[in-house]
Parts: sequence; C-alpha cells; structure tokens
Amino acid sequence: MGTWIAVNGLLSYDLLVTVFNPKEPMHDGAVIIQNGRIAAAACFLPLTVKPRLSKELGTRHRAAIGVTEETDAIAVVVSEETGSIAFAQDGEIERFLDYDTLVMRLRDAIEKRKPSRRPSEVATTVQHVDS
Repeated sequence: MGTWIAVNGLLSYDLLVTVFNPKEPMHDGAVIIQNGRIAAAACFLPLTVKPRLSKELGTRHRAAIGVTEETDAIAVVVSEETGSIAFAQDGEIERFLDYDTLVMRLRDAIEKRKPSRRPSEVATTVQHVDS
C-alpha cells in the first residue's frame, strides 16, 4: 500500500495529537488503527481515480476514498483547517458529519462486518487533512 512508519502504540488522544502535530515528521499521511492500537503512521494511501468528484476534494479525501475502494478499510478524514469530518467506506464518502453521526457510521460499519470475522480483523483508517 505504499510507505509508512510502524508505530504499534496504544491508541490515545495524546498519541494522535502528537502524530498529527504539523512540526512532527509523521504528521503528513494517514494513521492506521487496528485492534485499539496505532499500527502505523505517515502512510500514503492509494488515490481514487473517480473522474466525477467535487473539486473541493483534495488528495487526502481522494486517498480516503481510494483505500476504501481497494480494501475493506473504513476511512475518517478530519480537516485541520475547518474541523469538518468525512467518512469513507466502499469507495463512497460522506462529508460534513457531526461527532454523533460519525460514531453511528463507525458502529454501523463494524456491525455489518461478516459475523465470522474476529474483532481483531477489523481495521479503521484515520486520515489527517491539511486542507
């Protein structure tokens, strides 16, 4: 899937804030969250090639869509500038979500996973946005 830096740290607010600090080298790119841990940071994800996307969607939103087209990942994009939240799954993106709606989308997405999957096989991708 590209380049990344292995982290394997317990998921916490403080660790996410540290990773996404613009002065830190890992700030650019995505964070992969798996099993309650940050598995990797500074991840560069595949971009969607959908031709009819809004011009407002930049590289980070296109990466969120792209990774959900190519994998079973769920992507969350939070704009650094506006704080707006977007949720991507199965190659589709929903923008301008509030916190409660995001939580609902995440719960629904995880519950819809095949019952045969163990919880350890569910991964969530968090994508940081500069613009």
